Amino acid sequence: MGRCLACIALLLLCPGPAGAKVSVDFVGVSKDLERQIKASVEIAAAGDEASSGTIQSLHRRAPDQIRACLRPMGFYWAQVEGDLTGSDDKWSARYRVDAGEPLLVTRAHVALEGPGQGDSILLRAVDAFPLQTGDTLRHDHYETGKKAIALAAAARGYLDARFDSSVMRIDLETHTCEVVLILQTGPRYLYGPVRLLQDEVDPRLLLGSVPFEEGDSLDLAGLRKLQSNLGEAPYFSQAQVELKREEADGLKIPVEVDLQPRKTQRYEFGLGYGTDTGVRGRAEVGFRRLNRRGHNGSIRLEASELERSFSADYRVPPLFPKKVLWTFGFGAGDFSPDWSTTRALRFSVSPSRMVGVWRAALALSYEIDRFEISVTTDTSSLLVLKTEWMFLRADDVRQPRRGARLQLGLRGSHDAVLSSASFIEATSEARGIITLLPDLRLLSRGQINYTGSPDFEELPPSARQVAGGSQSVRGFDYETLGPVDVYGAQVGGQALITSSVEMDFLFIHALGRWGLAVFADAGNAARSFNSFHFETGAGAGVRWSSPVGMLRLDFAWPLSQPGEPYRFHFSMGPDL
Repeated sequence: MGRCLACIALLLLCPGPAGAKVSVDFVGVSKDLERQIKASVEIAAAGDEASSGTIQSLHRRAPDQIRACLRPMGFYWAQVEGDLTGSDDKWSARYRVDAGEPLLVTRAHVALEGPGQGDSILLRAVDAFPLQTGDTLRHDHYETGKKAIALAAAARGYLDARFDSSVMRIDLETHTCEVVLILQTGPRYLYGPVRLLQDEVDPRLLLGSVPFEEGDSLDLAGLRKLQSNLGEAPYFSQAQVELKREEADGLKIPVEVDLQPRKTQRYEFGLGYGTDTGVRGRAEVGFRRLNRRGHNGSIRLEASELERSFSADYRVPPLFPKKVLWTFGFGAGDFSPDWSTTRALRFSVSPSRMVGVWRAALALSYEIDRFEISVTTDTSSLLVLKTEWMFLRADDVRQPRRGARLQLGLRGSHDAVLSSASFIEATSEARGIITLLPDLRLLSRGQINYTGSPDFEELPPSARQVAGGSQSVRGFDYETLGPVDVYGAQVGGQALITSSVEMDFLFIHALGRWGLAVFADAGNAARSFNSFHFETGAGAGVRWSSPVGMLRLDFAWPLSQPGEPYRFHFSMGPDL
């Protein structure tokens, strides 16, 4: 008995047979076909752990596997010869593949029948079917095209669509194939009533988020838009949209949306650094629902080396069919860039709404500023009327590959209406992003502002034009560009022009998405456009796409002022 136990222990301690290595080559086929074969043939994935017996068994099965792999690619007469050479721990398999003549599509008949046969969206899906007369038959292309037509029909509301004919007629003697695909669309369904399952806010507050009316033709894009609109509302964390086909009334299908409420309050704290502002901190509390009419608001504290401010706002959203959002605001702050200091007090009321693709806002504010510029100390009180229009379109808000933003503004006051000075200020800013290559983006921005006033010396810094900094002209410190007085002190101007062109290359790294950038900036502020002189800067930088937005570290040289040292700029935020 003891001798048996010793033998068993010896067997357990002895290593098993070592795995064998096998190298596999396929010759006589294109790179594309070779990739397909390698992904399908077992011996190509044998690795280093297979035994010699397993390798020989996989080798015997390989020719059939190669031929089976090539048939869906249109090659039905493939000839395969294989050799396996080697020893117990190292093998070499070589397969000579003659794919033969491909099977050609001699007729591709793809058509629609039924009420949707004239639908332009479905016709485009039919026209895009990837197999046409003269093509090599590809089973995957056939399935992909068939699926695309079926999905297009479902997306357009043809929920009963089915294929009356779906065949590939293969003639092995003539090496040809006929494809016949006929979709019977059935009727197009309609939107029924919309049920919003929630008890938090007045239902009229949400009806404006429904992008369609009862009786409109059903389109899944409308359902996605409904889900997006409700998901963007501050009241809900999730919106689940469901078509209730079992409750259909004729062709009308009710739409049910299950809305999950958010917590009524949110708290945000932030700490950061920017070369324009230095170390900065922020604390904010938001009130998502103050009552059933959806009123909401926020209180915000900010502090940095240049700014200490407090602000609060109260928002009154529209109840359907109204479309105007009202915002009431209050703010107070102390602002001290190098060229000025300001203690400000603000009261404002602003209605805003969407006008087509534009977010349009009108604001009336009362602004009190006690300020110092050079040797001047003054107090201004301005009743300011302002309008602002903003257009934004991007494929990805956090890291856009293409997009544009255009912002236009006009504001002013008159000394006859509760104001210490008269002025009118026009502002415009444009930003754009295009992708030149998969990881290469071109970013541009430009800004033109003008302040007209017979009382310019009485205007606070907030109504004067200055340039320089990470979001203006890099290579120059924050708000250091602009006209100076007889004492050589910056006083701000009436005209401003800035522009920038940047190219960045983004790549994937183990630590996230990083990038390198080169850029050139130009611009300045002046007393008028006639006395304008451009300052220029250029440089290079590093980018990191962080969870909170793009982080930028730039090194820039002031080209128009030779001999001045380079400056680095650090900033973060969206590209648009």
